[in-house]
Amino acid sequence: MAEPDRHTGCTHSLRTNTYECTPFSRLPLEIQEEVFSWSAVIDPPFSSMRRRKLHKPLRTPLDYDDLSDSDDELHGSLSLDERRKLESIEDSLGFIRISHVCKSWRAILLSMKRVWANNVGTLPLAATDMVLRARSCPVTITVQDTNLHGAFDINRMPEAPVIRVIHGTFLKPSRDDLRDYVSVISTRDKDGHPLEALNTLETVNLSVLGAVHRLDDIPYTVTPSLLSVTSKNLFIAFIARSLRHLSITFEDSESGRYALEMPRFLSTLRGCCGTLQELKLVHCFALDFQPWPEPVRFPALCRLDVGGCSSSLLDIIRDCFAYPSTCDVALHALEDHSVHDGRSDKAIYHALRIFSDEVTGRSGSYGFIFNILPGESPYISVRALAPENSTGKGDLFVEHPDLGFRRVYFDPEKTRRGVDVFEVLYYTLYLGDDGLDLSALRGARALSVVHTDPTKRHREGKRVVLLEMPELRVLHLHGFDKDTMWEVCGTEYDGKPFLPNIEVLRLSAGYPSAPPICLKLFSSSLWARAEHGQPKGEPCTLPCLVVNRDVEFDESLEKQDLEVESMKRERWVDKVVWKE
Repeated sequence: MAEPDRHTGCTHSLRTNTYECTPFSRLPLEIQEEVFSWSAVIDPPFSSMRRRKLHKPLRTPLDYDDLSDSDDELHGSLSLDERRKLESIEDSLGFIRISHVCKSWRAILLSMKRVWANNVGTLPLAATDMVLRARSCPVTITVQDTNLHGAFDINRMPEAPVIRVIHGTFLKPSRDDLRDYVSVISTRDKDGHPLEALNTLETVNLSVLGAVHRLDDIPYTVTPSLLSVTSKNLFIAFIARSLRHLSITFEDSESGRYALEMPRFLSTLRGCCGTLQELKLVHCFALDFQPWPEPVRFPALCRLDVGGCSSSLLDIIRDCFAYPSTCDVALHALEDHSVHDGRSDKAIYHALRIFSDEVTGRSGSYGFIFNILPGESPYISVRALAPENSTGKGDLFVEHPDLGFRRVYFDPEKTRRGVDVFEVLYYTLYLGDDGLDLSALRGARALSVVHTDPTKRHREGKRVVLLEMPELRVLHLHGFDKDTMWEVCGTEYDGKPFLPNIEVLRLSAGYPSAPPICLKLFSSSLWARAEHGQPKGEPCTLPCLVVNRDVEFDESLEKQDLEVESMKRERWVDKVVWKE
């Protein structure tokens, strides 16, 4: 939605509504900075800007601020190969193409030190200019493995006052190429000491796509200020005494087995165990992994995420790591196509059993929350029950002061296809694996279904899953529709309700745009549960129905009150708490 500038012919304004256009120069500087950052990656220059000969020498890149890109460079007939040969023209910003940048916007950008500081490495030949323009701003280095940008070499860059962040994304690199790129964070001076500029490094984020390589020959990276490391399909050994966040993920367990050299991995964990607060390890433990002789102790750990398909994964973690009970623990049950029978069904139910025992040991009881939330992978949370959970009032669950959250997340590949918690569990039950430990599911006395994602509706499996929960006494539906009510209030062929032992059914509204509930259909579902297949005059009465104030029906409050009286008179429901 952009229009050309009538003076410069540049495309540099965004349409804010049907009738108005906002010049680019009037947009917030943060937005201009973001557009510049993306343009350097999406539409990079092919060559450096040619400098004009002047009578006096120029001391800094700032002396070139008023120079514009030359027409022969923007519209010349150089081939791609010829443009790549111009890499010998070093230390120049080149041109940034956004069809192309107008002079006013260029002037604004050239004065924004943070823009240059956050993009060092996106234009490797301009690294010197970018660092000098950044001046005192902390520098973010981006390392990429595409020949189009040329090779980035930290040793050829003037020393930045502070290097704060290093990002890297590598697409199917060879081992030698990957080693060269990753060695940026292991660079040492001529005396063999770590590069002084890296002493201020706080964040490292490296991702390898499509290939996994082992890099045992790279020395330990010594980074005294490092706070966060995130790596995908890659492992680098660190000596980081201040590390707070560590995430190591692989696409499958065979990749993790190949890339992780266990002694160095263990040494890295022991080196940061005193300060680490968040730890995520996905496919880092092979199916035949043997625990270490002594567990690694993490006294400050607040969140632990582990991912894989092995049913023994949580047992391995409990043997290998020692952490406070207040630490939040999550299992990511992931399919693993690199091993035989790499389904995660057993891992899901074994984790529910372990977490349920842990919660019961602290609080005396447990229940489940099935979460289907917008923009998140569905998960099951195992929680401690509130003392008044069976009354229908107050909160159903409580946060135990001595116990963190315990959650089981499902494979993102499944959830991207719109699968919710019920459907995932339904498929595990449908496959009929005799080795599934369903004891935690069958013993749960309370269930809250938080279903506030309007894109995941009318899914299979509710009835099958609920039949596996015979001890269920309290059911809270946070976000529901008529189909859900028919499932919950359904009966078997002999007329017996699916949930005969339910004592409290509580209903809350879901997403804001949800249509009002049809009051007649709602009442019909309660009638079906109470009287369908029952002897005349002996209804199966629901002990307690709670409808929260936020639930919308398609009838007036007066008609709702009349319907409530009818429910109690016909003995479909014993006690009703209606919008109090």
